[in-house]
Amino acid sequence: KIVASVSKIKVQKETDRNLVKRRIREAYRLNKDDFYSNITAKNKSIELLVIYQSQEILDYKTIYRVLKTTLIMLSDRV
Repeated sequence: KIVASVSKIKVQKETDRNLVKRRIREAYRLNKDDFYSNITAKNKSIELLVIYQSQEILDYKTIYRVLKTTLIMLSDRV
């Protein structure tokens, strides 16, 4: 399970917040199979909260790369 949160203070427009949340969810969807295969192999479960901290709207490739790196590091530590 994943929750994506974008602060109203950091990103003013609702359409921009929704865009960022869609990008986060899509990047997660493409990476979740490898992530959960590593987690379930260790007999663990995890719920993930992603909080977007940047004031600028990052492009999809950057969000994808950062989320993929984060999921790899997280699955190694669990």
